[in-house]
Amino acid sequence: MPADRLTKLRRIIELTGYHEPLIVRPYPKVRGQYQVIDGRNRLMVLQALQLESAQCIVWNLNDRETALCLATINRLSGKDIPERRAVLLCGLLDGRSTEELCELLPDSERQIMRLLEIANFDTSEKVRQETETPNETVSMGFMLHSEEYRVLNLALDVALHRSNDTTRRGGALATLARHYLDRDSLSPSPSSADSVDA
Repeated sequence: MPADRLTKLRRIIELTGYHEPLIVRPYPKVRGQYQVIDGRNRLMVLQALQLESAQCIVWNLNDRETALCLATINRLSGKDIPERRAVLLCGLLDGRSTEELCELLPDSERQIMRLLEIANFDTSEKVRQETETPNETVSMGFMLHSEEYRVLNLALDVALHRSNDTTRRGGALATLARHYLDRDSLSPSPSSADSVDA
């Protein structure tokens, strides 16, 4: 959701005290916690307002049903990140044909085939090709929560320690990114949905 729409959503909730309920499921890995199926942006706004509770509708779904709901609800109500949607659809193909997925999801068969091409793209080969040619130096910046900052710094320190190039933290970050892409960790998992305390 664009920042201006998030701001408007916050104003409406502040003004009225009401919001559309979040759709959640009991989190299977941690008792007493829930996964957000629909309403991640609303949850962010509610957390920013430091509200201690939220209106929720609880759906009792297994992992497969959750993946299907994520692929359907979020496609209908939000903007996709193609790579994440591609991975999600790859998982939904398990035991289903693309024709069956077309009947369940708002995507056309052509869109599904294109997304599957993205999911099956050989990232390690692409990274290898790009690192064989010299690149210009670029600047990159992003905001982190304090815990994320601590974890990233620790990971960079470890990557620098194991690398011959001890002068560049940017190189260490690229090493971490390559390791992530090479280890084929982009497998679909409903657990990537947000989880919240009960």
